[in-house]
Amino acid sequence: MPPFPLTGMTRMPLIQVPLRDGEPPIRGVIRLALAMAQLLPSHYQVGAVTKELREYIGRVAPDVAEAARRRGDGDPACVRVLADVEEAQRRARHGSAGDGYLSAIRYAVGLAESAEALLRHQEGVVDGGDG
Repeated sequence: MPPFPLTGMTRMPLIQVPLRDGEPPIRGVIRLALAMAQLLPSHYQVGAVTKELREYIGRVAPDVAEAARRRGDGDPACVRVLADVEEAQRRARHGSAGDGYLSAIRYAVGLAESAEALLRHQEGVVDGGDG
């Protein structure tokens, strides 16, 4: 029986966003979240994207912060990276999808913005660039 037997709605897989060669899969999830205001996805899609983004932030933020700290606290780029990590972790841990569909979309978009910043820093700081 589907989760919503009266409507016949079932859980759908996450919409797949095309990636360019070598792009990490999280990039597609970020693009999808940032486009939600125009796409108006199902409630399940919003929840699935939010879950993916929260897991990504939880997994990547400590590594990005550690790599930034190794560069030194006096480095202005380190300060920026650590501020972005702190904001991403705050949103992922203490943020809320609110009490409705639009607030859930806004929360997912905010997580996507934080995840995108972490991804940029991960590509720069962890992989040896300028962050």
